[in-house]
Amino acid sequence: MCRAYARLAVMGLPADEHAQLRFLLHAVALKHTQSPEAATRYAALLDLVGQPGEADRAQAARFAPFLAEALSGAGVLPPALDVEELAALLVKEQLNSYGVLASPQQQKLRQQLKQAGAAAAGPSGNAAPGASDEDEEDEEERMLRGSAIYSQASLINHECLPNVARYDYFDCPRPHEAGASSSFASSTDRSPSPSSASVAAAAALGPPAGGASALPLPAGVPGPTHVAFRAVHDLPAGTELAQSYVPLHWGLLERQLQCREVYGFACTCPRCQTESQWSDDEEGEEDEDNGDVENQEGAEDEGDDAGAEGMEEDGDGKPVAAAVDAGSDEMEMEELMRPITAPPGEEGPLESNYLHLFLLKYMCPRPGCHGTAAPPAPGSGLLECNVCGGCRSEQQFLKELERTRREEQRAAAARTRVRAGGRR
Repeated sequence: MCRAYARLAVMGLPADEHAQLRFLLHAVALKHTQSPEAATRYAALLDLVGQPGEADRAQAARFAPFLAEALSGAGVLPPALDVEELAALLVKEQLNSYGVLASPQQQKLRQQLKQAGAAAAGPSGNAAPGASDEDEEDEEERMLRGSAIYSQASLINHECLPNVARYDYFDCPRPHEAGASSSFASSTDRSPSPSSASVAAAAALGPPAGGASALPLPAGVPGPTHVAFRAVHDLPAGTELAQSYVPLHWGLLERQLQCREVYGFACTCPRCQTESQWSDDEEGEEDEDNGDVENQEGAEDEGDDAGAEGMEEDGDGKPVAAAVDAGSDEMEMEELMRPITAPPGEEGPLESNYLHLFLLKYMCPRPGCHGTAAPPAPGSGLLECNVCGGCRSEQQFLKELERTRREEQRAAAARTRVRAGGRR
């Protein structure tokens, strides 16, 4: 596999295509591994949701020669590569995989190395125009290290206001490594394969351990390649679990594009219904409120941008939809801007105040983090972020809520004064 990776690396392919080919290499290797366990896992992979379209088949046909070359360059006789099967694998990976993002510590180390390199170049270094702007953007975008498919987790549907948050432990040492000096543990060494990992029950979680934590694995989580879902708040028996495939701070248009372009559905959740009916003034005020969450007093200055949760939420980490072409997609944009209504039998729009409070409470207040917070254990009075691992008590939230209320009152009074001055 390493030789095949090395062969792929010299082909000069774009990063996203390189990642897709690496996934196909693993899938082909799994298919041709002679063991009952491998056969079961490969069948489970093909059983995931997602059917290929013409674009997927065209992509698979273009990838097949590269895949064969990588295998032959590694000294492996390439098996017969069925384009339809490759297309099915590609679409199932896109619809069901979770991004494995760099931890905040790794992101910070990356920035320190870049800054050290820039300092070593000195003032006479040939920095590209706009390089500093790019560096600032990099600081706000967490690195995507790879992806993993969890067959059980992928069954949880999406809502833009989720009732569960995903926690991963890729950078936690195993229990027998808890005393080691290293803060990071590899997610590719002797751990169980992500594709065969089960989802640990939220009730079995134990001590706090966020995605960026170097604490030992919580009770009930077998290894660092496992993920766990925690209820964001109390849920009545029989409630359907819902995760967010995008970070909580994304706006309506971003979320709608992501769901359509990447996952192939139009989101009609209560949050999208509510925000689609707002006026431009209301939407602007909500954006300001989301910004206030990041800049509250007492928040640390460190932190890094979450990916999608996944999908995460969480950012986790699912692929980001490409920008819409301004000329060719005017009709689609008009459709996206229309008010969203609830499908028959589904829940209607939310109260705007409830939406506002939900985001204030369950979106991490740490600047630049955008993670989702949930209790580390049932009945806990704390909320722990699934990205940076930061904790906040109910009392701290209430203080921040009161501070936000006062700021909103001052802002409303200022707007009233401006309007009154304009009428004179």
